[in-house]
Amino acid sequence: MWRGAIVAGLSSLFFASMALFTKMLAEGTGGIHRVAAGEVVFFRFLIGAVIVLSVRAVKPIALAGKDRRGIFWRSAAGAAAILTFYLSIQLTSLTNATLLSYTYGIFGPLFAALWLRERISALGKAGIVSALAGAYFVIGMQFSHTTVARIGDLIGLLSGIAGGLTIVATRHLRRTESTTVIFFYLCLIGIPMALTSTAFQHFTLPDLWGFELLLAVGVFGVLAEMSLTYAFRYISASYGSVLTMITVVIAALYDVILLHNPVGWKSVIGISLVIMGALALSLEHRKSAVTPPDD
Repeated sequence: MWRGAIVAGLSSLFFASMALFTKMLAEGTGGIHRVAAGEVVFFRFLIGAVIVLSVRAVKPIALAGKDRRGIFWRSAAGAAAILTFYLSIQLTSLTNATLLSYTYGIFGPLFAALWLRERISALGKAGIVSALAGAYFVIGMQFSHTTVARIGDLIGLLSGIAGGLTIVATRHLRRTESTTVIFFYLCLIGIPMALTSTAFQHFTLPDLWGFELLLAVGVFGVLAEMSLTYAFRYISASYGSVLTMITVVIAALYDVILLHNPVGWKSVIGISLVIMGALALSLEHRKSAVTPPDD
């Protein structure tokens, strides 16, 4: 279990860094050309697919998959979660977008109880209430928010719901599918979804600095997805969702230190309530890991 916990923690660092680079692209930090969310997601998935195919050219990797229906729906849910997360980053603060997207740590156990029959204790239910209250502090009590930022917050919450479905589907697929297969089909299905979304946004050709940031988003996206998927070889959906909440704290530090955006007391309360709720859910973790397939 410790191996899974450590890898999930590293995944949080990768995800937070990727979100930072996305925010820099959305705001045109340093005078770079602004790049829309759908375009960033397209390049992220494209880079991920190219990396997998490049590795496959050197080392034979089976990419057919066994549970193709499960892979499709996991990939569609995952791509939707990522698209809405990036759009939320574009519209609201990095802290809010990350926190609300990472409510999948709450929705994950809910869906796990329905799908994988993972039990939610009374303490876990209290944790869910705490986390939902935290989300309300972020969305419902940020009276200084603009309309655009509020929309961004709501989109971030939608990302959390889609992410909850994704995390449980990943746990289910890890019984039969390798990390590489799950990640490859996320990219493959995500590419046309991202391209479709660009029809509603202005497509901008990035400058050199922008391309470097897009490459960083793609590389960190590969590291984040692969490490998180790998971590679920050893930990349950509930426990894994809790561990990834570290991303919220890292994103808040990035927001204050690097982007110079103050984090208000209501956001601090919201973050605290969500993390407390996630920790409460983690206390019910007693499930041993399944035997994973070879990667």
